[in-house]
Amino acid sequence: MKRLASYGAVAETEYNVMATHPADQPSSKDIIQECEDVIHTYQGPLLGYAGKLLQDPVAAQDAVQEAFVRYIRYRMRNGQAIQKAGSWLYRVTYNIVMDAMRKQQRWYNVQKHVAEGKEEANDGSIPEDNIIKKEVNYIAWELLNELSEREQQIVILKVIERKSYRDIAEIMEISVGNVGFILHTAMKKLSKRMKQRLNSYDEA
Repeated sequence: MKRLASYGAVAETEYNVMATHPADQPSSKDIIQECEDVIHTYQGPLLGYAGKLLQDPVAAQDAVQEAFVRYIRYRMRNGQAIQKAGSWLYRVTYNIVMDAMRKQQRWYNVQKHVAEGKEEANDGSIPEDNIIKKEVNYIAWELLNELSEREQQIVILKVIERKSYRDIAEIMEISVGNVGFILHTAMKKLSKRMKQRLNSYDEA
């Protein structure tokens, strides 16, 4: 993860690239401080959010780092503070994560979990309940991947990140009512598919 000094260098470079600066625009020092404050506030939550999506801490750091760089560039070139910076950063981070996952053609590191499952299954010291719990968690993530991207993001923001409906509406740029409807529909799908999957295992 970039240090704040590195982000400051990005901000300074972007500021200097601009040929002219509006008379009412803050100095580069003030804007850099503003960007650093935003990074301090959102770095932890965004790393957790990206980490839940990617299941890869290194990839999550890369995604959040790219989001902050885009924030700084947008801030410098736009000349105005970004309203609702948190919502803006969540949207950008999500888009970066989705692009990365599409390129790598994966939602979850299946090979890793299959390997871990085999190791646990062959190790008598691991309680069977733990193996079953891990399998159920894997199925849940697999089923989540079957939802639309919008449904996935809303479920993660609400269930895992515990965001309010209003916060989710701002991040997704939709109404609070739509958040509730999409979340309700997505959770019904997940519940139905989970029951079907578990029943199929019982019958096997």
